[in-house]
Amino acid sequence: MSRKEINLVYTSILSKSRIYTYIGEVLIALNPYRDLPIYEKDTITLYRGRAIYERPPHVFAIADAAYTSMQRFGTDSCIVISGESGAGKTETSKIIMKYLAAITNTAQQREGIL
Repeated sequence: MSRKEINLVYTSILSKSRIYTYIGEVLIALNPYRDLPIYEKDTITLYRGRAIYERPPHVFAIADAAYTSMQRFGTDSCIVISGESGAGKTETSKIIMKYLAAITNTAQQREGIL
């Protein structure tokens, strides 16, 4: 694949605000370098308790799979986040923590805060 073809794919993906794709069980993310409305409460609800391929690729699907595995097997779980400087690793970590906080904080869920 040439650089021109890669740039066309990248531009096409970003224009649709679809920054995630899977290669097997690996989630590939493109940093859009802007805020996207894909991490809101309704998106959390879409991915909570769902199988990884039941919804479009998203970091919430990976977070939910890790959490579900941890609960099911009673062992620790790990999500590896890799990339070059500026690729969005820190932001992805924050997004995962936001998701995990939302699905595990039952007190706030009962109060309607989340």
